[in-house]
Amino acid sequence: MEPVHPLEFINTCKSLKAKTSMGPDNSSTKLLKESIWNTAHIFNLSLESGIVSDKIKLANVLSIFKSGNDNLFNNNRPISIHAAYSKLMENIVAKKLIHFLDTNNVLYTHQCGIRN
Repeated sequence: MEPVHPLEFINTCKSLKAKTSMGPDNSSTKLLKESIWNTAHIFNLSLESGIVSDKIKLANVLSIFKSGNDNLFNNNRPISIHAAYSKLMENIVAKKLIHFLDTNNVLYTHQCGIRN
């Protein structure tokens, strides 16, 4: 994949919610936003080479109690805390993919599913 323009990287990074919860890579979106200039080069190398660290492919899955009897499995819901870098990469790759599909008229005109 072609490199991401620095402004696209910065704007996408700024659009992420600055949370302190850490994914399996022990980083948070708050940390990512604070170190944006240091990570842009590494991020582009990953996109160009197609190599992504195994640590950002993982998620921490937690069980959150909803309501009712806390001993019943159905009264809990799972949440996944993903690596901050994987959230950023997902956003950028999704934008590029949608742009490619739209520019090249790949999708059917009357596509009725969710596209973005």
